[in-house]
Amino acid sequence: MTLQNNPTVLIAAISGRSLAAAARRAGLRPLVADLFNDSDTLRLAERAIRLPGSIQTGIEPDGLVERLAALADGDEPQAFIYGSGFERTPEMVDAIARRFFVAGNRARTIRAVKDPAGLAGLCASLGIPHPEISMERPERPDGWLVKLAGGAGGSHVAQASSPEIAPHPYPLPACGEREASALPSHSSSQHPAERDGETSMPPSPRTRGEGKGEGHSSERQRFRLDGARPGRYFQRFVAGKNISALFIADGKEARLIGFSRQWSAPSETSPYRYGGAVRLLRCHKRKRTQISEWLTALTARTGLVGLCAADFIDGAAGLWLIEINPRPGATLDIFDSAETPLLREHLNAVRGATVTRPAYTGSVASAIAYTPHPIRLFPPIEWPDMTADHQPPGSMLEAGDPVCTVFASARSAATAERAVKTRVRALAAYWKEGSP
Repeated sequence: MTLQNNPTVLIAAISGRSLAAAARRAGLRPLVADLFNDSDTLRLAERAIRLPGSIQTGIEPDGLVERLAALADGDEPQAFIYGSGFERTPEMVDAIARRFFVAGNRARTIRAVKDPAGLAGLCASLGIPHPEISMERPERPDGWLVKLAGGAGGSHVAQASSPEIAPHPYPLPACGEREASALPSHSSSQHPAERDGETSMPPSPRTRGEGKGEGHSSERQRFRLDGARPGRYFQRFVAGKNISALFIADGKEARLIGFSRQWSAPSETSPYRYGGAVRLLRCHKRKRTQISEWLTALTARTGLVGLCAADFIDGAAGLWLIEINPRPGATLDIFDSAETPLLREHLNAVRGATVTRPAYTGSVASAIAYTPHPIRLFPPIEWPDMTADHQPPGSMLEAGDPVCTVFASARSAATAERAVKTRVRALAAYWKEGSP
């Protein structure tokens, strides 16, 4: 059996459940390494290990290659596939590539699209509208946002006019540079069986609400918005509707898979916290053509390969590119299908083989259910269908921690979005305030 025909793939991410599920739909055997090892991941993974790290700082680089090699021992996986957790230390990807075939973008490409100044320069050279950025706090911060380079999930975004934001410059390290003042990893907190999980060890109870998913940190764990935190930058706010494009690239051309609309789940301290996403049935032809041209231009310039996503704002002045995610992301669940498994197409694109674009009917939505209050001991729950990334019994949660992911499907995007939001509200009855 050649390496390419080996059905085993090695997966690493902050949360590996969605990639593990996608691997199974593609007929692959996932070996998963992530921070949580939740019950869903353990069920899907052939084997799994828990990695050291945190949502704030990402996956701990030290010893990562050795841990992955031990996980893969005896299997010789055909490819290594990564999710979130590598944007701020892309050199990890190149280190892994010296041991495994990496089915995805290498460090040079990750830096090209995740470094704020670099992406702004690329957009300017290609004529792609992109909001103005600044490495220093604007003198008049109204109308500006402050973000963390390489951040995900929306919890790292705040209004620059917030009184918490220090008025002096924020040093912005190059993408991939380790931050000397990174927040502690809270290693005493357990990351139980959660989202995108992976590991062959039994899940341990979650304590202090280590968040799940694509960077959905708890209120307590939000990045500090003061001058002691490097890696932040400012971006001018653009009003409009959010549109995300999922695409697959081969290093020269980008092919659109579909579009989604995302929404936030604001809290007192996280006004842009990720809430969920719904797969759209259609996109205006002119906008679709424009987005396709822009993404192909970026692909040709940076060498993007595989499944990627691009976030846009559709405002009064037209479309603005906000960011590129050079990996399978948060909307994989709502686009993947057994008929045309996206991870199979991802592998085809990386290897330069023919890619089949899925055909969709109807819509699917996913949303994160958060707890608005602390829970000292999460109760046992008989989880309903169309949920994932479950908090295990006995977890200790803080206000703002994610509890689970919820799904809904319908003939239209609007109906699917309403349905998933209704289900999130209904599920809250399972973890009432004052739980013991």
